[in-house]
Amino acid sequence: MKPTTQLLQHINAIDPPAIDAHNRRPYWRISSRLAALRDTSAISPDEYLAACEYRAAWERVLASIVRTSQLDRTTIRTISGYGATDAVLRITSTVSSIRCTETTLGSLASSLLFWHAVDDLPWTDIAAKLHRQPRTVRNWTISALHALPDAWDHATRHSPPRQ
Repeated sequence: MKPTTQLLQHINAIDPPAIDAHNRRPYWRISSRLAALRDTSAISPDEYLAACEYRAAWERVLASIVRTSQLDRTTIRTISGYGATDAVLRITSTVSSIRCTETTLGSLASSLLFWHAVDDLPWTDIAAKLHRQPRTVRNWTISALHALPDAWDHATRHSPPRQ
């Protein structure tokens, strides 16, 4: 099944199914704006990988918030064993890495990275938030992505002490 014309008007890029010796993806896939920067060589593969790790960390944190709020709404839910403690420690470590990265990069770069890598917002939406031109916001985001690998590597290497 091919995407409709209306869908293609609103989406940056769609990758067709890939079934060959190297791939087994029998579905259409929407390319992220982050992947578009990598594909146009605006960012390096290392910067792309760091941004993907940063996005995955944010997704773990956001998913834990949803799970926690769902647990709060249940009436008779108990968490037993060490699994819950380990999960809390893992998410705390993830939040610590994100905060360390944000401290290193600054609030503007961190906001740009979140809006671009995590929320996958178009340049025009990010520009409207900052009252700037889309081209300026794109350049600032690329600069933030250039600085991300060192900041993310530094943040993830320095894990909190074990208890």
